[in-house]
Amino acid sequence: MDVHAAAPGRRPAALAAAVGVGAGLFALKVALAWWGGSLTLWSDAGHSLADVVFMGGAYMAARVASRPPSAIMTWGYPRAGVLVGLLSAVGLVALSVGLLAEAWLSWLHPTRPVVWTMIVGGGVGLVANLAVSHRVRPAEPHSHQDLNLRSAWLHLISDAATSLAVVVAGLVIWSTGFLRADALGAAAIALAMAASSVGIIRDGWAVLMEAAPAGLSLDAVAGSMAEIAGVESVHHVHLWTITPGEWALSAHVRLGSARTLQDGQAVVRAMDSELGRRYGIHHATLQIEVEDGAGDDVASHEHQVGSRDGASGAHGHGARPADAPRPW
Repeated sequence: MDVHAAAPGRRPAALAAAVGVGAGLFALKVALAWWGGSLTLWSDAGHSLADVVFMGGAYMAARVASRPPSAIMTWGYPRAGVLVGLLSAVGLVALSVGLLAEAWLSWLHPTRPVVWTMIVGGGVGLVANLAVSHRVRPAEPHSHQDLNLRSAWLHLISDAATSLAVVVAGLVIWSTGFLRADALGAAAIALAMAASSVGIIRDGWAVLMEAAPAGLSLDAVAGSMAEIAGVESVHHVHLWTITPGEWALSAHVRLGSARTLQDGQAVVRAMDSELGRRYGIHHATLQIEVEDGAGDDVASHEHQVGSRDGASGAHGHGARPADAPRPW
């Protein structure tokens, strides 16, 4: 079975299960933290609450993202998950700052927690989060193809790590009597929460700002387009991210020798094929232009990035002064 084909159907169910597990863990950790007085366990409970809120939002985003496009929402709703992931990550950073402040106060004024509550609460959280994260795990965890699912998975992995920190802090206090291990555990949880959020914030911001895909060179894409037979130059090139893993491109393509509609269509088909095969770009809008004999200079176009004349540089790009700004 194709993992990518099966994933959309199982994602909402997996996220719904994560919400239920997170709510149960939050209740358990709050009860144990109140009984045992552990700041590390309180921090872990706060992380679980953040997970419940985020997983609920991710579940709703997954349902919304499955809706088909409409006359108004012509791209559909794929960015719903991006928005939820971004807001959740920002919320986690804010929560981590508060936990760091509490950890500092606990370091200055350490108290003895009930150790067994830390070990039990952390151990249950570790096992439960690892089990749920296996269900939510994206087909390609290190890719950017589903920011909503990837951020949910990272939340669960981060929560499992924080539960492990609770267990370790409890064992340290039990074996050595070092009470400040509770404050150190809380600080470690706060830093882990912030660190897991940085990449999500960066990727979500890039998508909402319609940045070019990371790792995809606009020069290389435009150069490949300019090398198609019959293309004189490429300009007004724009490349942006619709949603992680889905990219769009628009460009003006000047043809040097085409004189019929069939000639232009043949170039467009070749260019679409090259963009899809080589770069994974399947949403390309190409405006064809032909020489009209009126002396229109291609170099006068803003955003010119490709040319097949004798002055072409690397990838067939038109030459320009060394101190000239980038043309797109």
